[in-house]
Amino acid sequence: MVAASPAGGLRIGQGVSSHRISPGKSAALAGCSVAIQIGDASGDGDVASQAVLSALMNALALPGIDTLFPSDDTEALRENGLVLLSQTVTALRRRQLDALSSVSLSLHLADWQAVNAHWEELCGMLASALQLERDCVGISIGPVPDGMDPECMYAFASLLCQRRDPFANAPKSTTAPSREQRTAEAARSLFDNPEPAPPRAEPDILEDPTLPRRAREFEQAVRSGLPPLPRAQTPQPGSTLYVYSDGASRGNPGKAATGFVVMDGAGLLVHEGGSRLEDCTNNQAEYRALIEALEWVERELGHDFHLECRLDSELVVKQLKGEYKVKKEELKPLSMKALNLLMYFTAFELRHVPRAENARADAMANAVLDGGS
Repeated sequence: MVAASPAGGLRIGQGVSSHRISPGKSAALAGCSVAIQIGDASGDGDVASQAVLSALMNALALPGIDTLFPSDDTEALRENGLVLLSQTVTALRRRQLDALSSVSLSLHLADWQAVNAHWEELCGMLASALQLERDCVGISIGPVPDGMDPECMYAFASLLCQRRDPFANAPKSTTAPSREQRTAEAARSLFDNPEPAPPRAEPDILEDPTLPRRAREFEQAVRSGLPPLPRAQTPQPGSTLYVYSDGASRGNPGKAATGFVVMDGAGLLVHEGGSRLEDCTNNQAEYRALIEALEWVERELGHDFHLECRLDSELVVKQLKGEYKVKKEELKPLSMKALNLLMYFTAFELRHVPRAENARADAMANAVLDGGS
């Protein structure tokens, strides 16, 4: 038994979440798309993220996430369970959460074997959202227990964390504060809204040069509204890489940016990025995004890869395949450069995909535009 002070110390929390399965929109589990439908319910039905979030709030004896974010932000965050979880962890780490130690999650649903195929991805996504090492997250997946509704999916989570003592730096007193005083002080410590002192601007953690790489990437992903993806090991020469790219131009021509995502064959993130461009058209930005992605792969990994390039620009794909002629003068040097880069690799394929499949690259480009630089 570990002794803990009333305010701080080791805490254990438990959380439960469930959702009915019915024909309709697709659900997510720990941010991963799975072959489960949840009708027309609001949110993404992510019982895994919701159960872990509930366990975290339970461990810290907190009422609900509505107290952490403005109401408008909370409603938007509820649409993506993993982003909501990651935002909550980030907010709590700055206030009342010293450390997360481990998380255990048990998922139960009728089609459990299909979900079990995503086990490694589920663990990686959850670890990234919680800013934990992969081996600190355990997930079991199985059928619905007897006596429970087989038309529902269930998630049970338990979590071990270290809670910060809000009185650690308080002046010593010979009289112990009452329960009401401790509750009020803990609330002030958590929500960083003391009275009557005016609120202080919190420093941007991205400006801290000592911030670990994992935490920096996580914070950047959260700010862009993109759930963090599990990281791949360095790809082996000869393997296949999937390159998603997208360009954005506001005004056409106007302010523009690129976004690209490189994944390995297991669907793990190799790299993602983007940059601001000078004013240009949508088609120029689309070409520039593909070129930027190819240059990154060549520079960082080399040429010995099979590339499958996935773009939502039918024009760029068909021009590079020779099905459309490149008529506009400003696109000719870009198409030539893209083809020259592609020819360096062992093999390549160009695929036109729906915009929804290229959503992350699109979001990267728009995040760059929104963020300036």
